[in-house]
Amino acid sequence: MHLPLSERKRLLDEVLPQDSPRIVKVRHHAGKTLELFNLCKELGLEGVVMKRGNSKYVNKRSYDWKKAVNYPKESFYILEQRKKEYGLLLGEKTDKGMKSVGVIEFVLPAARKAIYSMTAELKQEETKDMIYFRPEIKCIVKYRNRTRANNLRLPSFINFDI
Repeated sequence: MHLPLSERKRLLDEVLPQDSPRIVKVRHHAGKTLELFNLCKELGLEGVVMKRGNSKYVNKRSYDWKKAVNYPKESFYILEQRKKEYGLLLGEKTDKGMKSVGVIEFVLPAARKAIYSMTAELKQEETKDMIYFRPEIKCIVKYRNRTRANNLRLPSFINFDI
């Protein structure tokens, strides 16, 4: 752990079997970060981790190791708004109708204000806790990935989809 990354990789190459179906070595591409990240985006992969060749292994976050995440972006309907703990329930159209996909809890103040200004026009129903909208407002959202239930993980508001 005290050796630089490049030395640890060299030592692993010496001791690990070359053609093992159980052990897969993580390949590295020095100096190809942007090309590799763009390829990850094209293939729908999570992203890349950039590591300095002379970095030591530390059991915590380090400035020597950076993760560049490929956040997918899609457009979703705003279906509901929570009042107390602010949040927007998002949905998408499926063969079986509208399906909820998650909640955005942080929305920039300017976007919140725009949603409030559309409330009277698009509101279907309102309770003390929720405002239910006709599915006409769409927004562009970035998110980490989809869960097994096809919900958005870590959704984040980008802009309205007009």
